[in-house]
Amino acid sequence: QIASSLGGNLTPASLLATVFILAGLGFKISLVPFHLWAPDIYEGAPTPVTAFLAIASKAAAFAVLIRVYLLTMNSQAFSATGQTLLFVMAAITMIVGNLIAIPQTNLKRLLAFSSIAQAGYLMVGIIAESTAGIKGVLFYAMIYVFANMGAFAVATLVAEKQGSSEIKDLAGFWHRSPLATVVMTASLLSLAGIPPLAGFVGKFYLFSAAMDQGYVAIAYIGFVMSMISVYYYLSVIKVMFL
Repeated sequence: QIASSLGGNLTPASLLATVFILAGLGFKISLVPFHLWAPDIYEGAPTPVTAFLAIASKAAAFAVLIRVYLLTMNSQAFSATGQTLLFVMAAITMIVGNLIAIPQTNLKRLLAFSSIAQAGYLMVGIIAESTAGIKGVLFYAMIYVFANMGAFAVATLVAEKQGSSEIKDLAGFWHRSPLATVVMTASLLSLAGIPPLAGFVGKFYLFSAAMDQGYVAIAYIGFVMSMISVYYYLSVIKVMFL
């Protein structure tokens, strides 16, 4: 009803409303520049609460964003404006999330910036504005939920056993908790998009959907940033095993 009432007219008021809606939903899913709360909250909150914020809250917000964007903002008048805003936000989110995650020494802060970057990847599927793109978002969101659950479950275990979430305290974790180490390794490699794990398939669907619709630049940005993310995921795995 809102979409039909707006019709094809883009007024200053409706443009401002579009920006505010994107800002509100961007805050929920930690899109840059609305991400500043995430690292501190993720680090300071109890790990189970952090996991809930990173998984359930973000997944619900993406479900809302898909419906609002595709039904309301996807009219002829909103298409160019909304598309440009989402394109810029998705690109900056992937870049900022991955680059700032590299120097992190706290596991929960690293997962926070990883979560920000993952939101950028999911936005690529929404930008595609196609059935394949939405399927890619839903598929990757499911993978993201399970991979993050695994990573935060191990982070909770480490925090309870050692009273610390610093990455350096994971040294030799393989000898103390082999099963937890395997879970963390599989979760991080899936988030990194390493084949044959499901995260690779999810990113393949997202980037393919964007390229099929002609959005090659955002797909390339996502691909390059995904390769960069392998570095900081592997750095955590290296500490656990070596």
